[in-house]
Amino acid sequence: MKEAYTTWEAAERLSRSEWTVRQWCNKGQVEGAYKVHGKGRTGEWRLTHESVTTLQNKGPAPVGTYLFGRR
Repeated sequence: MKEAYTTWEAAERLSRSEWTVRQWCNKGQVEGAYKVHGKGRTGEWRLTHESVTTLQNKGPAPVGTYLFGRR
């Protein structure tokens, strides 16, 4: 079990596109998603193992649910 997944790794586990997973993160639909420095102007998303498990079991939360809880 990994501690955190990239959007690509999460997309593979969820059978979704990487773009879809990034959009869920950008729209505040993934609890525990956070950005790290790296690719792009503002960083790259990481999803916790718990986040990926929740997405597998329940799908993304409503838009904006986790916008203010970001690290």
